[in-house]
Amino acid sequence: MVYFIVLVNIKNKSDRKEYDDYIIKIKPIVKKYGGEHIVRNEQITALFDELRKPDRIIIIKWSTFKLF
Repeated sequence: MVYFIVLVNIKNKSDRKEYDDYIIKIKPIVKKYGGEHIVRNEQITALFDELRKPDRIIIIKWSTFKLF
């Protein structure tokens, strides 16, 4: 298994259109190449450094490195 972990910081939280448009475009590409979103969440608890906490975390899984 291969896991791709993305920590997202959204610049303008009041206008997420640019980010949401990107996600709409990337989801079919991930799926086409065998990726599976296993985590997409904005409910994040910082254990140490609240200032470095991402706005969103995404974890995508591929069954082999070759597909990744």
